[in-house]
Amino acid sequence: MAVMYHNARLFLQTKEIPEAEKRRDKIQETYEEVCRFMRYYHGLAKKTERNNEKTF
Repeated sequence: MAVMYHNARLFLQTKEIPEAEKRRDKIQETYEEVCRFMRYYHGLAKKTERNNEKTF
């Protein structure tokens, strides 16, 4: 539950950025950070790494 609130707070902080382009960039950066953490948390990051190694 704490992770959910932390992630929501990260997105809320982007509202404070006045310039639209910078805000969009920060939202995208935050989204990628949250996704990266969730993949790691659920063990998908390791599975993805192994799958990519087999393909190359």
